[in-house]
Formats: sequence, C-alpha cells, structure tokens
Amino acid sequence: GKPFFSWYNTSPDDQLVNLEVDLSSEAWSAIFHDTGTNTVRATDLAEDPVADGTWYHVVATYNGTTDTASLYVDDTFIDSTTNASMGALEDQPMPLAIGARADSPTATGIDARMFSLSIYDKVLDADERSALYNSGNGGTYADFYTPSFGTNPTSTNLWGWWSLSDESDEAGTFSNLTNNNTATFTSGYNGNALTLDGVNQYLSLADQAWPTGAQTWAAFIKPANLTGTQA
Repeated sequence: GKPFFSWYNTSPDDQLVNLEVDLSSEAWSAIFHDTGTNTVRATDLAEDPVADGTWYHVVATYNGTTDTASLYVDDTFIDSTTNASMGALEDQPMPLAIGARADSPTATGIDARMFSLSIYDKVLDADERSALYNSGNGGTYADFYTPSFGTNPTSTNLWGWWSLSDESDEAGTFSNLTNNNTATFTSGYNGNALTLDGVNQYLSLADQAWPTGAQTWAAFIKPANLTGTQA
C-alpha cells in the first residue's frame, strides 16, 4: 500500500496506525495495532476505487472499548471491523510520518497533496465528522474555514492538528514537523496544501507517544498517479 500517515516502527510491538491506499485494489485502508501482535483494519474494498486527482476527506476511528476500527470517506460510512483481541493500542514512543510509512519513508512515499490532518483522543461523532468534512465554521473541533484559518483549535480532545500549509502543529501539542527532501506547500483544498512527489518527500517527527484509548484521525488528501511511477 501507499501510506499517507503512519505512527509506525519495525517492531511488531512498536506500531500504532497506518492510513494508506491499498494499491492492489486502489482502496482506502486504516490499520490499527495493539500492544501485542493483533491488528484491526477498516477498508473500502467494496467501494469505488480511489481516483487520481480527486480530493477526499478520510476519517479513521478506533474504539478501544469495542475494539472496533471504522472508516469514513467524504462524510460517508465505508466499513467497520472488530477484533476482540485488540484492547488498548500501542503506547510506545515511535516515529510519525505524513506522506509515507515511518519505518521506511523513502521507499513508501505517496504522490499526493494533503490538507488539514487532525488527531483526536476520542471517536468523533457524526456531527463532528460532518463539520470537518464541510470545512468547519470556526468551531471547537475543526476551526478552519473559507477563506482562511481561524484561531487554534480549542477542543480538549484535539491532540494534534497540522493544517499542512507549513510544518507547524496548530494545536501546539508537538514540535514542528521535519520537512524531508523539500516537500512543498502550494495552493490546495482550502489554503495551502502539502505537496508530495511520491519518491522521497515526507514530513516526520521522531519517537512520539500517544494515548491508547479511543482515537480519530482525519485528513483531506488528493492522490495522484497511484499506479504510475510509484513502486
């Protein structure tokens, strides 16, 4: 697959989440890892393939009480999968990457543009997911809107938010991202967007820890050339 976000290391006990496009089916896929070797995946294999050159809003959630992973695309439910062996997600510090898999970023990069990646320590409800998809209204869990960004998000459940107009974390949780191999920021979905070449460009942070309970991951992404130059 082609990851567009990962909190991932090489050890089976050191992996948290991988959000990607499965190249065998050109389908969205969200994979969560527990503190052992179990995983749970939500994917859209029965849905239409991901189209090159189209903006999508992808939301993946994990419910630590029910051990359930869910996937939503453009405010539409796609898939939900439960693995009763899961329990808490991995809590070891590990590298984070946007635009690649963190343990092998220069071999797994995606040719795409990305905008407004946010992470929450809860499962967002339908209204919150809808507000994110509709670009928000300056509210507490989105706080970006046309034609410009508002103030920093204020939700206590917002763990990290990168507008991807630059390397900054607008939520203030993390240090600024490291820009590897000169990824660019150009006109995007709403403001500037991260632009990746699918060869060796990605953004990263080293060895970040994360809560293990309920979580949501959300981003706008516009894939390009999924079956072309990318290996």
